[in-house]
Amino acid sequence: MLRTFRAVLTVAALTCAPALAHAGPVQWGYRAEAPDGTVLREMSGLTDLNWSDFFLPDPMLHGTPILDPDSNSYYHSDIWRSASTVTIIDERTGCSGSLPLYLDFIQEYALGANGERELIYEGYESNLWPNASTFTLGGNTYSVRAPGGELQVNVTPGVTTPEPGSLALAGFGLVAVFARRLRGMRLSHEVTARH
Repeated sequence: MLRTFRAVLTVAALTCAPALAHAGPVQWGYRAEAPDGTVLREMSGLTDLNWSDFFLPDPMLHGTPILDPDSNSYYHSDIWRSASTVTIIDERTGCSGSLPLYLDFIQEYALGANGERELIYEGYESNLWPNASTFTLGGNTYSVRAPGGELQVNVTPGVTTPEPGSLALAGFGLVAVFARRLRGMRLSHEVTARH
């Protein structure tokens, strides 16, 4: 009986182990395009599970001025924005997902009674909409963030799940092995009973 149990476990392990293995080596890339279609950066053949890159052009030099939404308030902001569309590509399957990424340079002023502007803040701010995006591409999970305008991608490799046909085949194999062992044990008992 112990032999039968071992045989069944061995067949189960050999059948299910490949099916539950990783979906394959992670290979991915990304492309970043400016609003006019200019390719800002294109990377391929990446196998890193953690990746960071900074590629957006300086908004002060190449950005577009954004109108201040609160121009009638006491505070005034001058905003320059450089933008891109980032496309993450799972290269094994060709699946992809896209998201916008912005880098702003902001100058904030307090307006005096005589209209003079006093600078109270200036700095770069990034915007990823939404702030963090997650794509499931080719069975792998790509988490994208952009703190400070830096693109950060973390990849979690997926696992394949057994197809129903594979499971049925494994089941038939296990039943056949078990039935054969049972028949062998029954014959063994009959031979023992005769003697």
